[in-house]
Amino acid sequence: FGGWWVSTWLSMAQGGWLIRLCYLLAAAWTASLFMAMQRVLVGAIVTRWYFCRHAAAITPNQSPWPVILQCHGQICLAAALLSAIRLLRHSVNLLRRLPAPTITTRVTQAMALLLSLLERLGEHVSSHALYWLAMNQRQSFCEAGKAVWRIYRR
Repeated sequence: FGGWWVSTWLSMAQGGWLIRLCYLLAAAWTASLFMAMQRVLVGAIVTRWYFCRHAAAITPNQSPWPVILQCHGQICLAAALLSAIRLLRHSVNLLRRLPAPTITTRVTQAMALLLSLLERLGEHVSSHALYWLAMNQRQSFCEAGKAVWRIYRR
């Protein structure tokens, strides 16, 4: 995160720090939600094309939009998990900019590195789990994540 939109959201919140935090959480979750919905929609379209490519035409019953409606709660869960990790990493990066003793700087650098790795791993697993979720709509996000993790361990 960073850039002009964070300062815009913070300046819009004229109340206390709690309102500003809520605005920031809402912005991060909404951005993650749209990215997750895009992944599920692309996964559903590719799945429909791959498994129905020999059919004469795609009927309205084969539209990918019901997949998003069926999996909306799972998509929201994935977006919430990723946005929580991103906000933690962003807050640690803000702490690194504060003047502090050397040991505190080293600890915040280590935390920033760990959270950055966790964010990358979470994005990668979540992305594949959302594609898996688009293919198998009867599974939950957690089950799809476990299936993807089993594939990675091979």
